Amino acid sequence: MKVTINYIAELAGVSRGTVDKVIHKRPGVRPEVREHVMQVIRQTGYQPIHRSLEPTSKTVAVIMPRTTDTYFAALKAELDARCDLLPDLTLRYHFCESTDIDSQLAALQHPADAWLIRGVRSERLRIRLKQLECPIFFLDAEVPGVSSVCTFCEDNYQGGRIAASLLSKCMGRYGKAAVLAGSPEIASHCQRLDGFLDYLQEHCPEIEVVAQLFSQDQSVIAYTQACRTLDQFPELKGFCNLAGYAGEIGQAMLQRKRPVKMVCYDSTADVAALIQKGIVEFSISLLLSQQAGSIINTLYDYLLRGIPPIESCIQTPVTVLFDESLGGILPDGQK
Repeated sequence: MKVTINYIAELAGVSRGTVDKVIHKRPGVRPEVREHVMQVIRQTGYQPIHRSLEPTSKTVAVIMPRTTDTYFAALKAELDARCDLLPDLTLRYHFCESTDIDSQLAALQHPADAWLIRGVRSERLRIRLKQLECPIFFLDAEVPGVSSVCTFCEDNYQGGRIAASLLSKCMGRYGKAAVLAGSPEIASHCQRLDGFLDYLQEHCPEIEVVAQLFSQDQSVIAYTQACRTLDQFPELKGFCNLAGYAGEIGQAMLQRKRPVKMVCYDSTADVAALIQKGIVEFSISLLLSQQAGSIINTLYDYLLRGIPPIESCIQTPVTVLFDESLGGILPDGQK
C-alpha cells in the first residue's frame, strides 16, 4: 500500500495540513503533536515524492573522541544499537582527540553523505568544514562560524549551574573547591564552567574556587591535575568534574585518602562504582538512550526521507544520579 499524507493524517488523528506542516518544518503545531506525527511517519516508512529517485542508502561519518572516554564509548554503543535497526543508514567512525585537529582534517578527506562532528574551536577546522558539500550535524558542541543542519546537545550552561548547586549542598555552602573542565576549545565545556562559576558567585559567596583546571580531554592530564590540586590544597572540601575521566580523579582521591566531596558527569559503570564507594556524591547524566534515539531518527529522517529536524538545537534532558538511583547502571556483581 502506498503511504500518503492523507494516510498518515488518518493514523495520527490529525488533519492533512498538520502533517504537511510537520514535514516541511512550518510553525503552528504543538510540540507533542509534532512528535506524535513524526513517530507515525517513521513507523510507516513515508518518503516525500521528491526524494523517491535518490539512493536509499546513506553513510554518516562520525568524528568523536576515542572510546577510552567512557561517555563516548557508551554513546557509540547506543548509536550502533539504534542504527542496526535501520539497514539504509550506516555510521562510519573516525576517532580523533578533540585537540588533534590534524587527524580531524585527515578524516574529512574521506567521502560521506553527511558528517556528525563533536565541534572544536579551530580556524583550520572551520575553513575545511565550510568547503564540504554535504550536510553537517554537530554533537555536543559546534564549530563557530559553520552552518549545520542541527546540533545535538544539552543545556550546558544550566548543567553547570546544577553541578554547582549540588556541590554547594555537599560542602555545606562554604569552603574551598576545585573545578575541572575538558578543553577551553570546546564551547560546551566553557558553557558548563560559566554556569558553575556564575551559580557559586550568585548563591554561595563563601565557597572559594581555588583551582580552575582543564584536562584537554585526556585521562592522564585529568589524573595529574587532580593529584596536584589535592596535594596543593590539603583543606580542599569539594571537587567538581565537568567533563569525563571521573575514574582517574576518584583514583587520585583514593590514593590520598582524602574525604573530598565530588560531583561529576556521566552515567557509566565506573561513575556508578564511585558513587557506591562514596567518592562521588552526585553525577549529572544525559539520558544516553534518548540522545542516541534523537540522533539516529534525525539523521534518518533528514537523509532518507527529506524531513528536516524540528529544531536547530535538539537538547537531551539530564538526570541526577546518587546512591539510591543507580538502578541498572552497575553490573550485577557490583549491586
